[in-house]
Amino acid sequence: MKFHASMIATMRIARINEVGAFLDAETGKTSDDILLHRSQWKENFEPHENDRVEVFLYLDPKKRLTASMKLPRIKIGEVGIAKVINKTHDGYFLDFGAERGIFLPFHESRRKFEVGDEIFAKIYIDKSARLSATTFVEDEIQQIAITNQNFRKGDRVTGKIYNFTSMGAFALTQDRIVLFIAKSEIESPLKIGDNISARVIYLREDGGLNVSLRASKKSQQKSDAEKILDYLESHDGRMKFNDNSSPDEIKSAFEISKSQFKRALGLLLKSQRIKFENDETILMK
Repeated sequence: MKFHASMIATMRIARINEVGAFLDAETGKTSDDILLHRSQWKENFEPHENDRVEVFLYLDPKKRLTASMKLPRIKIGEVGIAKVINKTHDGYFLDFGAERGIFLPFHESRRKFEVGDEIFAKIYIDKSARLSATTFVEDEIQQIAITNQNFRKGDRVTGKIYNFTSMGAFALTQDRIVLFIAKSEIESPLKIGDNISARVIYLREDGGLNVSLRASKKSQQKSDAEKILDYLESHDGRMKFNDNSSPDEIKSAFEISKSQFKRALGLLLKSQRIKFENDETILMK
């Protein structure tokens, strides 16, 4: 049969009745004609015999080939954001706005996904002439990306992760600006499909942005200083930690590096919040 599930086809209306329009399956048998139910018509659609209509074909609950005028919201070869709506032994189904999900095979998946995840994916036609999806979308994203015109160093920007390399992660903003996050600028684990809010740290010559998920040094310094003050207040205003404490001791107590610890101590000394006395750090009242 020429027509099958998970394809977009332009078909001729063979006849119309109270149920809907029947589309010519081109087999020479009217019993093979495919139903375009009235519930699957576009708003204000007025069918006439021999009209040609573009439809998405799928299997109904009884495994019958059925048509819908509800097409995927992106064209074949385009990239869009889709939600994972089902997981099977062979892959996933993504919601691209069509009547049924589009199949994403495991070998076209960059990672394991869960139902509800929203990811960048492209629709393509597989070897069986069926619509399928892939998450390998780097080339397409580079083609649709635009040059940054508005963001400056220090600005906040949001995006969605679409790829990882040995250097770091890549994300795309809603305005289609490519963001690069170097490994050193990532604080906690990320995965494809994650939404991020980052700080611009470099304007790239190619029009993209280098961004960081870490707080600025000034902001980080204040945050680290607060940790030290909290520790002092909960330990009678005294602690044995100082510039000479080991990195492991500092990491265990404050979950920050020794260099961060020393910068925070410097800030507290400058603001006269602490003093050193007999190898101890004392909270100033």
